[in-house]
Amino acid sequence: MKTAACSTILLITLASAPLAWAAGGGPPTLCPAEKGVAGTFADCTKSQCDWDGTSRVMSCPCVVREDIDSMTTGKCQKGTDQILESRYPGVPGLGICSSATNVWGNCLGVECRRGRGGVPVCACIVTSSEENDAEQYVISGVGPDGAAAACSSDVYYSSATMQNVVVGSQLMDLPFPKILWVD
Repeated sequence: MKTAACSTILLITLASAPLAWAAGGGPPTLCPAEKGVAGTFADCTKSQCDWDGTSRVMSCPCVVREDIDSMTTGKCQKGTDQILESRYPGVPGLGICSSATNVWGNCLGVECRRGRGGVPVCACIVTSSEENDAEQYVISGVGPDGAAAACSSDVYYSSATMQNVVVGSQLMDLPFPKILWVD
């Protein structure tokens, strides 16, 4: 396990890197907090996803959030009883996976349908860091003990590149998440 002692250098480097917002399309957009159904969205930041190994989408069960600032691509879509937009609300900490070829799901801005028990399931775009001109991807909500399993080539997560996290944190005026581990 490596430490994240160089996070300041990493942030400076990433701030000038090109960005790919493949899933929902369009530029990153701040969605202000809103109460009620209209303010609901799908938060996929901690989602483990199912993928058949061949299709261009993976199925990611997410959680419903409301009344907090979030970020998406393009235009902020209001939530309904059946359909939610996947957005990024910011996270306190994350892990960094240094594989450019591991596959992950880009859920930002995709449409999600409420499934059993109201759980939103999002059809996230299958991608890799390599396809996004990056060498790393991030996983949130996984600690040092789960690092090896989390960065496995056969466990799939809703994820993003470090560049996406930098821009999202800046857009929402949040501190950069604490780097918990680097594989």
